Amino acid sequence: MAQIEVKVKLDLPAGVELLGYERCGEGHGFEVKFPLPLYCRCTRELCPLHPAHNTAETLGGRPVR
Repeated sequence: MAQIEVKVKLDLPAGVELLGYERCGEGHGFEVKFPLPLYCRCTRELCPLHPAHNTAETLGGRPVR
């Protein structure tokens, strides 16, 4: 397979950090880090970001790594 060098310029929002890049089959993956909101802005009580569903150990009922 032929290879070429590609430069990518990303315009990331404030607070978003690019941590890594990985070629995934025929696609590309970027690992990013960003702050989660302090509270959910939607009206669904079952939303995984709803404050009642989150603690320091879980996010949306799932363990935080």
